[in-house]
Amino acid sequence: DQFHAPGLPGKLLRVLEERKIMKLGSNKEMPIDIRIISSTNESPSDAIRKGHMREDLFYRLSVVQIVIPPLRERKEDIPLLVRYFVEKYNKRFNKHIPGVDAQVMSVFTDFSWPGNVRQLKACIESSMNFVADGDWISMKDLPAYLFEDAEVPENRYRQWMQKRDKKTKQRTKDGNSPKEESTDRTENEIFSDTAPDFGPGETIGDEETYGDIMEEISRAEKEEIIAALRKYRGNITKAAASLGMSRQSLSYRMKKYRLR
Repeated sequence: DQFHAPGLPGKLLRVLEERKIMKLGSNKEMPIDIRIISSTNESPSDAIRKGHMREDLFYRLSVVQIVIPPLRERKEDIPLLVRYFVEKYNKRFNKHIPGVDAQVMSVFTDFSWPGNVRQLKACIESSMNFVADGDWISMKDLPAYLFEDAEVPENRYRQWMQKRDKKTKQRTKDGNSPKEESTDRTENEIFSDTAPDFGPGETIGDEETYGDIMEEISRAEKEEIIAALRKYRGNITKAAASLGMSRQSLSYRMKKYRLR
């Protein structure tokens, strides 16, 4: 960080150019043969413009550039990363966790992961501290912050249940026979009842499977997005604010539902 060590970028650039260093306390230079792998979490052009990176140093380092897309744009990597992190923490915690159940994997696939791979890693590490040895990681083992975000699929599931309950009560109040069973369960009870221990690929043996519910939520979400975009004449920022999500999340969902 050049703000904490103003002279460091210049020294590093000189080392890269001359391929020589001088040890502390010595007056003799010695040749070195090194290769440097560096990364940045912001666009290099933005970093240069803001003064976070020297332009000459960037050009010296950027001999080979590799752009790694954020995790939300490469969801196919999530199962592989989950397996890797579960194995990693099995060794560290001396546990025998086979992986995450199908419901958790569905949530992981639908989550936007603003913290990218580091956030997924932290999520698995947190879950490994709570899951019983030998069990699959289920919804009850996940960190609470995943359910505090209104954009998380599980919260949309909770909202869907609440809307269904409200409609059921309204029909009952109007004197109509309810077609759906009303539920006043708390969020924790919903998670507990719908997250039994089962392996990847298995579904929930309930009246309505988790997959069916999430499919209905997706349809409702798509309709909400279309309505918001029409209302604000394609203004993504205003539409996202009305839906209670970030502009980035709305753009991701528009891509997901192939909305233009």
